[in-house]
Amino acid sequence: MHKILFADLLYAETETHMQKIHLVDGYILNVRMTSTDLYEKLVHDTRFFKCGSTYILNLEKIKEVTVRTILLDTNEELHMLRRQYPALLERYTHYSVKGE
Repeated sequence: MHKILFADLLYAETETHMQKIHLVDGYILNVRMTSTDLYEKLVHDTRFFKCGSTYILNLEKIKEVTVRTILLDTNEELHMLRRQYPALLERYTHYSVKGE
């Protein structure tokens, strides 16, 4: 059992039936669950956005979004499919403007 504060969750990525939960301190937790199950636990917090089937992002930790990449506060760069860009950009813009 490991307690994770939402503020410490940087992003989660799906890898072979596992969720790799990346924390701001660099620690990575491997949890056996689907991304849908994990997102259901996070969806009530407006900081989190499910980007395709690969990533669950903490919008508060994003520094920059481009058509192909997501740059995080940690300077880690995540690659995404171009078709995911419009939904992410809309949600990130709404989050940034509203401060939710």
